[in-house]
Amino acid sequence: MRFSIKTKLFLLVFIAFSTLTAVTLWRIDVQADKAAMESINRSLMQSSVILETKLSSRIAAIEETANGIARDGRILPLVFDGQSDTLQDLGGEFKQILEFDILFFIDAEGTVIARPDRPEAIGQSVAGKSAMFDSALAGKASSGVIASRGKLLQLVVVPIFDNVAIDVVRGAVALGYEFSEDMASEIYALTTSHVGFFVLQNKPGGTVGTVKSSYVTDELLQQRLDQYFSDNQQAGEELLSQETIDSPITINGEEYFYVIHPLSNDGVKILGFIMALHSKTALRKPFAQIQSNVLVVGVICLIGALGFALVFAQRISRPIIDMVGITKKIEEGSFQKEERIRAGKDEIGDLYRAISAMGKALGEKAELENYLANIGEDLDADSSISVLTEGAALFEEEEAEIDSDATRIRPRSKVPQKGSSNMASSIIDRRYEIIRPVGAGAIGKVYLARDLELRENLAIKVMEKSFFSEQESIDFREEIRLARKITHRNILRTYDYGAWSKYYYITMEYVQGFDLQKLLQTKGAFNVHVGVLMARQICSAMIAAHEQGIIHRDIKPANILINRQGILKIMDFGLAMRVDKNPGESDKVQEYIAGTPRFMAPEQFVGDGQLDERTDIYAMGAIFFTLFNGSPPFASGSFEELRELHTSAPVPDISHKSGRFPRALQKIVEKAMAKDPAQRYQKVGDILEALNKVNRI
Repeated sequence: MRFSIKTKLFLLVFIAFSTLTAVTLWRIDVQADKAAMESINRSLMQSSVILETKLSSRIAAIEETANGIARDGRILPLVFDGQSDTLQDLGGEFKQILEFDILFFIDAEGTVIARPDRPEAIGQSVAGKSAMFDSALAGKASSGVIASRGKLLQLVVVPIFDNVAIDVVRGAVALGYEFSEDMASEIYALTTSHVGFFVLQNKPGGTVGTVKSSYVTDELLQQRLDQYFSDNQQAGEELLSQETIDSPITINGEEYFYVIHPLSNDGVKILGFIMALHSKTALRKPFAQIQSNVLVVGVICLIGALGFALVFAQRISRPIIDMVGITKKIEEGSFQKEERIRAGKDEIGDLYRAISAMGKALGEKAELENYLANIGEDLDADSSISVLTEGAALFEEEEAEIDSDATRIRPRSKVPQKGSSNMASSIIDRRYEIIRPVGAGAIGKVYLARDLELRENLAIKVMEKSFFSEQESIDFREEIRLARKITHRNILRTYDYGAWSKYYYITMEYVQGFDLQKLLQTKGAFNVHVGVLMARQICSAMIAAHEQGIIHRDIKPANILINRQGILKIMDFGLAMRVDKNPGESDKVQEYIAGTPRFMAPEQFVGDGQLDERTDIYAMGAIFFTLFNGSPPFASGSFEELRELHTSAPVPDISHKSGRFPRALQKIVEKAMAKDPAQRYQKVGDILEALNKVNRI
């Protein structure tokens, strides 16, 4: 039997295209399985590390709060005298402020004398019932996990010492917080792994019994997990007994890989566990849809090949070959987001563009995940606060060229002495032992010091008294007092202010990490996604400061730290000042020119300029520009040149290393850096809202 050329061509196209389609489907399936497992392993590993870090930091925060309660001057006499009613009322006041879940006081014999959440527990003895309480009554703080009313709580018990006989324990404070839903949601946001808290109902004899969830980041998944543990009574014990996870669990037809963090007090009796889990089935769904589309398109193309075999074969074979190439590049991690899409407007073209878009999305997602996971490797553990501008000289009128990254202060009547004397090995105020210098700011030097009373490291900034007039020292002390009220995860904490010898000093939180200026110098402009994430953290920090009526006046990359967990911290509120909370209504006038010229708002260049939170907003706009551009909008020149640029020159277009930059972000920067404060964002919250509205880029 002889076949016509059309038949032969059709058969040839049919066989070739069928083969290519099968290979594409197979490659997609292999890539789907590999990509899903890589994503799951990375996500669960990150979840485990982040979970451990957050549990430790949360215990430390609870212990700090409990110690604060124990040191409250009202507590000791009430506990000593057994004033249950007064302690109950006081506990209610603490709850309104601290929003804890459990608080109770016990006397030196271990008897509960106050517990606002369960008054019926008053009079019961906890002595000998838990190592936590026994340790606290012996004078040592302890922590652990308890289960109460179907909930898991982190509990810290701290001793209450006598005021006179400081080694004598008069009682203890127990403070507990339920495992935070915010913590689970934050881990999910960073890793896309669902997180759940589970309580065990142990059987007599201590064996694991039924498992009940207290919270899961996905409500539907929580219902399915509860049903799973209800149907499989031995599942909890089996999961906890496994040292490694070699196979997933199947829930409602979906495969879930997981990691488990057991929760116990003595290492034997398990009260519950935290589970992070990721669905392999869900990750494969986009690939399954692509496979379905490939099959549908293949059938359509084969039918069309009867009349247009040669032309149609050429049009289809090339995109399919390209699609196979893309899947290989995705697998190898070499797919370039900038690659030109070569496809028509038919279904094959749609499929080609869908795979290309998938490659871009996977690349961008991996880039952000890798940055968050590996950022700790880019931070020098020994740098810490040394990111403060070292050797920052003071600006004088006749100075022609300046280091525009250094903080400048131009007083009307005097200038400070150039640096404090070397204080290595000194003990300040009989409490703070100097370890080594770590940096210098505009009005003093910063040292790493040891708090001899609390036995912990901190940073201490030392300034000569001669730099301050009597009124200026009073005003400065007031601003430090106000700055202490700012408590936010993205702001470096200010602890104390004092006078010693011929110096004033400020003690601050000590954080190990790099400042953004050093990262920009070593890594250049940030990826747009990472930059937006950083910008949002900066906004969150400044919202907290402005809510207290404090403006920073010297926000710049060198005053922003990033630690190993990718958390930003704004520091050095040494130039901060108090203003009214309503922009435009403040009558606060700066008495001297202060700030960093590259990031100063136009009104800061005038000695008697009126400042409010919009002054910080201008600097934030300049910082955002720097994050995405790699250098400030106005990067060089003398003080006078920079003043002219900031007051009259338009904001340059951001030149991002990717070659393309979202116009929406450019507009945010331009509005934040408007010359007229009335034309800027009026609140930092407005900037955060604008950033949240930016489409995925």
